[in-house]
Amino acid sequence: MLRKTGLAFALVVAQLVAGCAVTLRPGRPPRGSSHGFTIDEARVARCARSASGHGRPYREQLPGRVTDATLAGYLTPLPADVRRTAVAAGVEPLIARLLEARARSHGTPSLDALALRQELAERVASLETQLLATEFECECVIALIDRTLREHDDAEHARELALTIASLASGAGFSLAAGTWDLANARATDPAAPDGPIVTALVGAVVTTVLGVAVMVPRPREIVFVHERNLLTPVWRGADPELLYPTFVFRMLTAPRASGAPTPREELLATWQGILHDVPTPRRATATVMLSGSGGIYDADLLTVNRRLFEELESTLDSLSRDVDRLGRTLATGLDGELGAAPSPGGQRGRAERRRGPRWRAGGCRDCPTATSRTGG
Repeated sequence: MLRKTGLAFALVVAQLVAGCAVTLRPGRPPRGSSHGFTIDEARVARCARSASGHGRPYREQLPGRVTDATLAGYLTPLPADVRRTAVAAGVEPLIARLLEARARSHGTPSLDALALRQELAERVASLETQLLATEFECECVIALIDRTLREHDDAEHARELALTIASLASGAGFSLAAGTWDLANARATDPAAPDGPIVTALVGAVVTTVLGVAVMVPRPREIVFVHERNLLTPVWRGADPELLYPTFVFRMLTAPRASGAPTPREELLATWQGILHDVPTPRRATATVMLSGSGGIYDADLLTVNRRLFEELESTLDSLSRDVDRLGRTLATGLDGELGAAPSPGGQRGRAERRRGPRWRAGGCRDCPTATSRTGG
């Protein structure tokens, strides 16, 4: 009997939890509607550290691979993975022309070679800046999500604490009332309500049970997260017509590897698909539309999934820094150390800092405080 009662109670709780789930809705909610939390769109927009769109810095059309057989001959000593980075950065033709100019002058300095070397050094030095700007945007969005999830958890814990205190207080109050009533009946020769203590105790049991169940059932809270600018979208689609990414960075994500291994984008998509398997099947299609598009009304679980996707993207971008470092070292070595484009110790320390911990997520992001606003219970 007790086992059947326990199973029935568990079934009721499960139905309550399922019935209280937030309905995921893509797109911008109607103006004036009330929701639990809202991530400020203005702060999301300020996460971008470089303007997107045609004509913006680092969004220009870059040259491709060298097709001239004579120039291509000068690039033969370069390793295939270094050439891949050079092509993505649009500097392979520049490297070929520089090597040609040095060959023609038989290694002696010339004005043409010096000008080409200076241009190449500036172009290579900017690659790390482009990666850092994109990584910062990922970190900033993660910081906004973290703040929202913390506020969501704090609100849920406050609700649970209030209900727990109410359950204890009501249980104590009804027990005291039933005991006092029973004591009064025991001393009376003709009690006016002999069943009063029993009824009081039963009512108290019902009240404490209801409050206890309410503690166990989480309260659904909608989270409005509209992101018209979404770094995940170009990766999902395999194209970046809005130029959200610097041209070099998106080329590095999508350029085929010389070994034939999957591209960074393909590896990233495989990881994302694994993360999306944690989303219940009935909600997965809607969740994918929201995560790969402009967002909408989230719940805490889907917002956590969004955070994990951005973390994987950030990790992939960070791994591209090694390719930039190798390009710089190869060019510096190949040009007798005269290029000056090799990675500096300061750049290495910067990446080490990013790997050590979430400096933006811990509250250090200057543009990320008060990321959410409460608009309703």
